Amino acid sequence: MHDRGMTTTTHHTPIPTPDGPPPWADAEETAACLGITPHTLRRLAREGRSPVTVRRVGGRWRWSRADLTRFVSGQA
Repeated sequence: MHDRGMTTTTHHTPIPTPDGPPPWADAEETAACLGITPHTLRRLAREGRSPVTVRRVGGRWRWSRADLTRFVSGQA
């Protein structure tokens, strides 16, 4: 029997991995590291001009933490 009164809660918190933080960062965290606004970062992602590897995960933009670290340290 299906209860139509039940609602489902979706959590957008990244699941930490045993080795450290999740492999993908959100726009706010990535933008802060790059010194730009999240709005600008999302626009760059839509235009295909993000300086860091970006993917859509669960309908949201996510940036590679490893690539962000390399880019900020000048290794990219």
